[in-house]
Amino acid sequence: MLRMIEDNAVTDDDHKLAELMAADEVCHACQPIRYCSSDEIEYQYITLRYGDKKDHSVFALDISDTVRAALDLFALYLAVRQTQFELETFHPDLLNNLVFSMNACTLLRPEGKHFIDQLGQHFKQPMSMLIPSLYLTPGEASNPATKAILERLEDRFHKVCFDVHLPISDLEYLTPFDPQMIKISNSLDSQDEKRALLPVIRYIKRRKATLVAGRVTSQNTLSQYKMLGAKYYFGYVSDVPIPVHFKGFEDPKAEMRKKQRERAKAEQFADQQIEAQNQLAQEQAERDQQQALLDASIDNMYQSAKTEFVDEEIEAIVRQVEEKNG
Repeated sequence: MLRMIEDNAVTDDDHKLAELMAADEVCHACQPIRYCSSDEIEYQYITLRYGDKKDHSVFALDISDTVRAALDLFALYLAVRQTQFELETFHPDLLNNLVFSMNACTLLRPEGKHFIDQLGQHFKQPMSMLIPSLYLTPGEASNPATKAILERLEDRFHKVCFDVHLPISDLEYLTPFDPQMIKISNSLDSQDEKRALLPVIRYIKRRKATLVAGRVTSQNTLSQYKMLGAKYYFGYVSDVPIPVHFKGFEDPKAEMRKKQRERAKAEQFADQQIEAQNQLAQEQAERDQQQALLDASIDNMYQSAKTEFVDEEIEAIVRQVEEKNG
């Protein structure tokens, strides 16, 4: 994934993320998902964070589509590693299933399909304890390949949760995938946010699906979600995300690629400077040429407007001299 990010970095934040990944500064932050009725922990929600306190989300950065797909795969990789470690350390009955975010478009990419297949071959047990929270757009849902991919996910993971981004007016595009669990993240601070939930709540009740409320920051919001029928919740109202750090990929060529990136940036900056200097020189030459034309025009105007000086007395003297000499 690091190589995928480095090779496809487009934005400034893409390059920043590549440096963070190379320095092993990106990790999971883990937050319990609790029952609304009892506050008991049922799952763990994990998301990628960076920063000194690991309190900045990588998905808040301005990242390109390919880099975002690489982050999805990296999040899955860390989830597998964390679960594998827990399985080797604790009894499986003591573990909570991990929920992680994933974009459906990542799974439609060749590298996404290949990565899932490879993990399924070598880490079958850890994957069986994971729950992808899948963000699926109506356009992706209509793709014939999506149905097959979802069926493979259901076979390999504990279950599949669907992540719904508000506002949205209709969730019928999810019906072919028989959603059993739906996650939403909405503060409910305004009437608009509450109204945006109406089609989602209607759909969930009609389908008898499980509602997971995310980013719950107050008891008031939690109470409202309980009234709406939410079964689970997570957020700062009860838990602060805890960083879970595993050593990243050991890449002997990481330092070499870092130097290559720095050299490419320096060369690009030098080229930009030369181009700017050439542009300034061209503009100055054009200004000089225009000034020369203007000066010549002024001289011509002055010459054409200048009257010939005549002194009649001097002219008479000159005429007399010429007559005498003649």
